[in-house]
Amino acid sequence: MILPQPFERRQAIRFPIRLPVRYRLADESSWGRTVDLSSRGALLSLRHRAQPGERVELSISWPVLLHGEVHLTLVAAGTVVRVEERGTAVRFAKSSFRTSSAGFHRQALLADPQTPRLSAATDFAPYLKIETPPQTGNRLRAR
Repeated sequence: MILPQPFERRQAIRFPIRLPVRYRLADESSWGRTVDLSSRGALLSLRHRAQPGERVELSISWPVLLHGEVHLTLVAAGTVVRVEERGTAVRFAKSSFRTSSAGFHRQALLADPQTPRLSAATDFAPYLKIETPPQTGNRLRAR
């Protein structure tokens, strides 16, 4: 007997990663953390109680440095879609990576000292289960 698989509504893969997030809900702002993250949204652990339909602005401290030198922040705006025991689910309306100051990342580490400290994309790969492509003999040559 074959049992039917549960219907999955999500259209993007979620990655279970804990990152510090600065958020703003209405007139309140504070630090929280991600529980999981996808390209379309996030599940967040917040200090304030959010309501479904409420708008939220997020600044997520990204653990990988651009070119090994520049801090990045994932900036997103979205809507709370549900609140459950595990956290607050947010659907992103827009999101983009921006360069940010080292000061923001120091604040993020103080807010959540268990944040992974990574410096390069290769360090981040195990968290996302990214496989690096095999090297080929074809290399571009400078003219």
